[in-house]
Amino acid sequence: MFRPAQITAGLLFVATMPTLVGCGDKDDDGDDGGVGDGGVADDGGAADSGAGDSAEPEPIHGTVTGRITVELYDYQTGDAVSWDEYDSFPFGPIFVAAYKEVTDDKGETRLEYKGQTALLAPTPSSEGDEFEVNVTLQVEGNVHFYAALDWDRDTVIGSDEPRGVYPSAVAIEDGGTVEDVDMTIVAPVNTGGGSCEATTEIRGEALITSTWVDGDVAVMTTTVDGIGPIHSTRLTPTPDGAGASGNYVLTVCAGTGQNNLIGAWDSNGNEILDPADRWGTYLSAPDTDGNPITIGSTVLKDHLVQIPYGDAGGLSVYPFVSASGTLTWAGGSFDGLPAGTIIHALALKYRPSGDVAVADLEAYDQVTWTEAEFAGRTSLDWELGLPINSVAFLWFYADTDGDGVVNEVDEPVGSAGSSDGRFPTGTTSSTGIEVELSTGG
Repeated sequence: MFRPAQITAGLLFVATMPTLVGCGDKDDDGDDGGVGDGGVADDGGAADSGAGDSAEPEPIHGTVTGRITVELYDYQTGDAVSWDEYDSFPFGPIFVAAYKEVTDDKGETRLEYKGQTALLAPTPSSEGDEFEVNVTLQVEGNVHFYAALDWDRDTVIGSDEPRGVYPSAVAIEDGGTVEDVDMTIVAPVNTGGGSCEATTEIRGEALITSTWVDGDVAVMTTTVDGIGPIHSTRLTPTPDGAGASGNYVLTVCAGTGQNNLIGAWDSNGNEILDPADRWGTYLSAPDTDGNPITIGSTVLKDHLVQIPYGDAGGLSVYPFVSASGTLTWAGGSFDGLPAGTIIHALALKYRPSGDVAVADLEAYDQVTWTEAEFAGRTSLDWELGLPINSVAFLWFYADTDGDGVVNEVDEPVGSAGSSDGRFPTGTTSSTGIEVELSTGG
């Protein structure tokens, strides 16, 4: 098996993303990349030691604090589940990250991480846990925040694990502190599960070619689109020149066909494998990405995974998706609704019941139209932001008396997804959803 020469060049990992809804704040602050608070340093080697206009400005540092709560729901029924049923936290750590959304020269939208932390032992209660993230930028500006739960307890923050998103941009000032950046992750329980009918193995060496001091490595399989991990294994490498290496054995389901084989190194030292770490890939020959591989029934041997490798990204990880479509009224033009009507589109955390004040509904996102905004219209376009791989309840209301209470007798309502509005969010955005407001039977 070949082995590449050791290298020391750094790699800035960023997650390639589709165009995101509601994220905003393109990278217009002059910050050219990098990861704060234990993340990967900027590319480009040592700082400019020259004087004058060519000197790099000193980065600025700010602190953000908040609280992460995890709310449980029954995957089969959609009902909320109390923490009183649990004596211990049934999931793994929580990853909290500050990021900026930027567009590269190829027109691809990606994330640059500016700070991160991990809550390694979350509290099994509705009170949640406090966090603190140190954010580093080249100049003062805005960042966004999300939190991701290691739902399957494999110490890898995967593509399809539950997330919570802070809905607004957070302004970072040098030496300043921003408080109350609170986020909620809604996590399923009672999900059922499956197992492989037969297994096989992938074996090889994981090689870190950058300077290594410590940090575990994970080797994993993903779909050819980078969704995963499907299977993963973790190892502690040993020093190997300036880098490190270790042998791995990855057990996978047999006969799954084409997958990608990638690796990650816990370069930020937070004990989990997350998007702000360094990532690499399987090499079939020197400087040759060997993906995808084909998994059959026989053992695959001598599969070298090099970390880092060029601009190889890791898992496809993004904090939220969207649902969008059109809203109509069974009566035709919205002008036929009573004067003073207000229309609401809501992505709710829980299934609503009975008449309820809009202010009391717990929503991930919402859109509201006043009479002036829907006048003369027969349809309204709507778009709602949703956390990935979770369940939201998409409900639409016409508050015909404008009193702030919806779902009253004879007030039009509508829902998306199933009859109760239950909408599994998945990992991709959904479009073209048609919803009609009506008073029912």
